[in-house]
Amino acid sequence: MDHPKLNPDAAPVRFPDCCLALSTKLLDILSDIFSRTTTSKDKDKPTVLSVGSGSGLLEALLLYQQDNSDTGITSCTCNVGGVEVQQAGKDAVNKYLPEQAIYTVRGSWDVVSRLQDPDVTSLMFVYPRQPGLLIDYMKAIAREGLNVQVIVWLGPMADWEVFESCFHGQFAAVEKRQGAEAGLDEYEMMALYLHTSAHPQLSPMLRRVVSIMTSSSPKRFIPLKKGSHKLPNGTPSLRGVVFDMDGTLCEPQTYMFKEMRDVLGINKTTDILEHVDTLPKSEQTGALESIRNIERQAMETQTPQPGLMTLMAYLDANAIPKAICTRNFDVPVQNLMEKFLEGSRFHPIVTRDFRPPKPDPAGILHIAKDWGLKDEAGEGDASGLIMVGDSIDDMTAGRRAGAATVLLINDVNRPLAEHAHTDLVITTLDELVGILEDGFVGREVSSE
Repeated sequence: MDHPKLNPDAAPVRFPDCCLALSTKLLDILSDIFSRTTTSKDKDKPTVLSVGSGSGLLEALLLYQQDNSDTGITSCTCNVGGVEVQQAGKDAVNKYLPEQAIYTVRGSWDVVSRLQDPDVTSLMFVYPRQPGLLIDYMKAIAREGLNVQVIVWLGPMADWEVFESCFHGQFAAVEKRQGAEAGLDEYEMMALYLHTSAHPQLSPMLRRVVSIMTSSSPKRFIPLKKGSHKLPNGTPSLRGVVFDMDGTLCEPQTYMFKEMRDVLGINKTTDILEHVDTLPKSEQTGALESIRNIERQAMETQTPQPGLMTLMAYLDANAIPKAICTRNFDVPVQNLMEKFLEGSRFHPIVTRDFRPPKPDPAGILHIAKDWGLKDEAGEGDASGLIMVGDSIDDMTAGRRAGAATVLLINDVNRPLAEHAHTDLVITTLDELVGILEDGFVGREVSSE
């Protein structure tokens, strides 16, 4: 069935037959979640069931992606089905999903029988009305040992307090995104929950992510100064520190981002690098060069953060490895090193060329692996690291990697001080010297 098309550069759009604001960013996020976190027990593609799918517009757009990979959007590798109340004697509310992808129930209290099939690995609740229905689905999954691994909740922030209590025991919060961060309207949010059991269908990486993201224990490292300490036995040693660049090693130059968006013709809710990735290959080189030109001009006025040299000298004196993980390209990084950090070694330096960029933890895990810090599977283990940055991307990447996170606070990012991904807050870099001397102790945070 024909459905509206979304402009990749547009802000979230409201349609009269869909209660949720829609955007290509939202579709990309959902496709990534469902494609990377679920595996069917049989040979069929995993299936996502959207409970209360209404007109089926969101669901149809997710299906449309996998048949149109040239759109530049991440392709969804799952089947998508909708669940709606049977409309006896009335026109069906579904407008966009194929008839075979719609499953009906007797009422808003009924759990769809399709849930029991082994290919159903994910549930999506969009603007649900009844918390009791979500609870009934959770009970059915537990009672019958079903294969559902992922639940995504989408709706207004004002409703979340009521629905959050529905998730307990077998499912754990992994991520919450609000407004533009999720490609939604400013008052909407997305919550992602994963099954906590050691499901054979979940990868070892995913099981580790569940453990990391749901832990409320404060991160700790033993003091770097010699002598006894009062931290619990078994407290690990610090193995290295990873730094963001702009706004962390040097003073923020946030005006660059407006200039970049202006030259690309995108609005402030659109991620710059994600937008470039959606462009045809023939246009990406020119777009990236436009961004680099802005960065080259900005680097001429780079100013080191207060306390930069003091902290670097301290880490070097204590033989603590240092690395950089940034979304900048390499020239501004080298400029900073040559002007302010001559003789202070950073390795590896992860720049924009490394994919995927922050907030994905891949860059930090790559650094850990390069330093010889690996888990049992031979993958990077960042549990002994600190990520120092000034943005939500830095905090989230560090948190997802399993590192401790330190926010260098300023007037713009102050709300991040209370974010669940932030372990500690400093106002200048050299404050970290005293913290590491006496032993790093992060704050207790709730699991998302």
